[in-house]
Amino acid sequence: MKPRVESNGRPSDARHQFMETGASTYLEALAAVGKFQREVWEACSSVFKERAKELGDALGQPVDAGEISIHQWPGQLLKFDGFYAILGAKVQLRQVATLYCYVWWGYEDSAEAFVRAVVAVYAEAAEVRKKLLSSFRAEAKSRIKDDSGEIYLQEPIPPDEFPNLQQKLNDLLTEWIGLWKKIGGLKLHLK
Repeated sequence: MKPRVESNGRPSDARHQFMETGASTYLEALAAVGKFQREVWEACSSVFKERAKELGDALGQPVDAGEISIHQWPGQLLKFDGFYAILGAKVQLRQVATLYCYVWWGYEDSAEAFVRAVVAVYAEAAEVRKKLLSSFRAEAKSRIKDDSGEIYLQEPIPPDEFPNLQQKLNDLLTEWIGLWKKIGGLKLHLK
């Protein structure tokens, strides 16, 4: 990639200003992003931890709160493409499925930005994913989404409501647990 330069060989004024400002504020910007990420991670992982038993009961399979880990895209800032980002928590269920609780930032087809709370499941076996999707859609067709096998519920979060993220995630998880109970849990779909 060639640097943007004027005909005299010097960086353009806009690039010069950008690089100068970036150099002087880089640490502060990273600190702010890091703090924000920790707050989002804490909200997502706390919801899983606090409701692990209840979620496990609905699934018919234990959810080990000690196995909760970070779910993030991109994993590194240098890989960020500017189109979407995901940050939250996940927990693996004995190589059968992975449960997720995260925040998703992206753009609609109309180029309008969105922020959404998401709870999801991804089953390792295609046949299990197919059964789960069918069962979930029978209970809540308009609410259930499917993206490359990840089955999820989502709820928009306007920026002015983001300080209540943990409550938004908790409410969404309540709905998710209710749906798992209605479809008979995960165990039923593994047969």
